[in-house]
Amino acid sequence: MFDELLRDFEMEFKRMKKEMEEMRRRFNKQMASALKDIKSGIRMPKMYTEDVGDKYIIRVELPGVRKEDVMIYLSEKSMKINAEAKKMKEIIGKGIKKAQKTMLNFKRIMSFPEKVKPETLKTKMKDGILEITIKKKNPTIAKSSKKKKVAKIKSKRKKSSSKK
Repeated sequence: MFDELLRDFEMEFKRMKKEMEEMRRRFNKQMASALKDIKSGIRMPKMYTEDVGDKYIIRVELPGVRKEDVMIYLSEKSMKINAEAKKMKEIIGKGIKKAQKTMLNFKRIMSFPEKVKPETLKTKMKDGILEITIKKKNPTIAKSSKKKKVAKIKSKRKKSSSKK
């Protein structure tokens, strides 16, 4: 029996080690990509992901970007967002006319914990926030929506007797 427990423990430990190595490999790959982007002037926008059971809702901050300037590449396992913000500013002074062009590039890549249905992609853009909704392929209950069981703990107090 002890040998069986030890074997189960070893198998579980190997599985966890393999999972950790995969997470480290993904992290290193994304960090290398992020460092490359920083050097080339590409910014990584803030992104908030919410798991609501049957779908993911992702909000991405893209200030100054129009919806037409956003490209989303989506597969069952991952999503890549590219966006550009172009600003043209003309400065006109005493006999001087100067045009100033500013370009910001945004890029964000994420992996989904569960497979999604790319054909269910819905987007909307409001006040510089891009909201993306994608349905899961095989929905599970979201961690935040699981019902929690609350148990009341009764204290065992000695009843004081009024007899003296």
